[in-house]
Amino acid sequence: DGRLPPGRANCTGCAGGRTCPAGGCCAPGPSAVVAPGPNVLVVGDSVSAGYLPHLRAALGAGVNVQHGPDNLSGGYADGAQYGALGAGYFARTPLGALPRWDVVTFNFGLHDQDPHESVESYADNLRAIATTLAATGAPLLLFTTTMPGGSAEPLNSTAERRVQQLNAAALGVAAEFNVPAVDLYGAMQACAAACASCQPHCDSDGYEFLVQQAIAPAVKAALGMPAG
Repeated sequence: DGRLPPGRANCTGCAGGRTCPAGGCCAPGPSAVVAPGPNVLVVGDSVSAGYLPHLRAALGAGVNVQHGPDNLSGGYADGAQYGALGAGYFARTPLGALPRWDVVTFNFGLHDQDPHESVESYADNLRAIATTLAATGAPLLLFTTTMPGGSAEPLNSTAERRVQQLNAAALGVAAEFNVPAVDLYGAMQACAAACASCQPHCDSDGYEFLVQQAIAPAVKAALGMPAG
């Protein structure tokens, strides 16, 4: 609705969906938005911030790719509860303007590892995020959560089982909203040794694999760009 979050700034109190003691809440989205575009908004955690430069390179200089929120700490979009609170701000500039986004991607899950938080509440928060981002008018893409321990992590570890549960819930939400889902978890499995270091952050080779094999093709398709 164009209103600014008090203080226009993120703080540690926002993590997990809380508000700051001074009343602030969510970090704003990017200010480097161009016309006529196309403009792509990536909403997500620090892993999404890691693959951002690789996605920019893959899409080329004619596509403006930005991250929401545009903060430098706090896990970027943090957990899904925080995402539900701040998604409307992540898509807007620091001055509250809503740019024309041609594609919006979103992912949540690496910051939702608390076993005391139910998978159902995670799904409810994703629904709230999807509803807010859909209101931008842009086509949406949901990315599943990557493997928290990298491709070498045993699939029956506690963290892996939790992410598998969250991803199953995310796929259900994507189906409810008729949003295409991009399987970054599966892409990381296929990445094998190149993604073994993704714990959860990848090195350059890991991010490049995810972008070339899963992320860039999906974004190009949503933009109507040639696959090559």
